[in-house]
Amino acid sequence: MHRFLSLAVVFAAITSASVIITASPAGACSCAQVDDAAAFEDADAVFVGQVIRTHPARDGEPVDVVILQVSDVYKGDVDRLQGVATSADSDCGYRLDGDGIYLVFATGDDLVDLEDGFYETSRCSGTRLLVDDDLGFEAVVYAPNEAGPPSTADIRAQLGDPRSSLFPEVVIFGGVLAFILGLAAWFSRKNRPAI
Repeated sequence: MHRFLSLAVVFAAITSASVIITASPAGACSCAQVDDAAAFEDADAVFVGQVIRTHPARDGEPVDVVILQVSDVYKGDVDRLQGVATSADSDCGYRLDGDGIYLVFATGDDLVDLEDGFYETSRCSGTRLLVDDDLGFEAVVYAPNEAGPPSTADIRAQLGDPRSSLFPEVVIFGGVLAFILGLAAWFSRKNRPAI
């Protein structure tokens, strides 16, 4: 009976661990595909640009920042060299790389402060590679502002808390797992027949 109880505790610990490890984080990306017209309406800024510099997130930083050379602006206050942030630690982050020209639908909400000249984008915003100048909205195009690019210090100031967003969950899970394994070991030693 005691052996069965010990095995049940170990089985429960392993099952709990596999559920916690394979579960998606609460902030996992879940959004419907959005068309350009809807993305245009939701965005604070809409522009076309090509990546000229990348500031990837360092360990624990929550965002990647890229600098785009902007050619056309359709909405918002956008500089010729515009800083754009995207989440580095979630499925919703949109990786802008140096290949191609992007149609960027950007906001200034969560990751960075709009007053500092940065925008943010994500998979859910509608940002995409621009193919054959295919725009799914009608708007007047205008030139970007002639401001310079954000400095590296400005970019690093935007990067936030260096701890991973899963840090508390990992610590709690480790403590619970250690407790369960310790309890199982105690039960198995307590109920082991003396030799």
